[in-house]
Amino acid sequence: MTEIKLYKSPIMSLRLFLLCSIFVIPCAWLIFKGDNSWKLWFPLCFFGLGYIVSLFHILDRRVQIIINKNGIWDRTTKLGLMEWEFIKEAYEIEVQKQKFISVVADEKLKSKKKIYGWASYLNRKLGAQDINLNISQIKVNAEKMVTLIDILKNEPIENRDKVIEMYRDRL
Repeated sequence: MTEIKLYKSPIMSLRLFLLCSIFVIPCAWLIFKGDNSWKLWFPLCFFGLGYIVSLFHILDRRVQIIINKNGIWDRTTKLGLMEWEFIKEAYEIEVQKQKFISVVADEKLKSKKKIYGWASYLNRKLGAQDINLNISQIKVNAEKMVTLIDILKNEPIENRDKVIEMYRDRL
């Protein structure tokens, strides 16, 4: 079966690692020189956690999103496979410089996902849907991915492999 597998980009995580270094290295140096002020330990610990998070993302080589002729599977939504028949529309949104693809879905697909009332309200205020694919850590062209989703949801199942093959290197 032809499919597109999308992974986390280590470059995005490396940027977080370098930004944390701006705070961690000077604080560690000052503490090493003998200044044991709590004002140095707080940023050292806080931004040191950024090191841990960035290393996790750099080393995480699990597939994040799979697109195939049957539908879309996303690790973060915990919905399993979202079949093309239940997807009505998709569009790109950006919230605090984090990119998402919002999926307008049929009620049958939405009923599989348990979403809290406050989260649904917040999604609506941000212009998002109840199902959102987080692509901020993935190196992918969001516009082309939305176009691919729009094409595949309307394409007959026997033609979807050809479309996926066409878009494999374009995303």
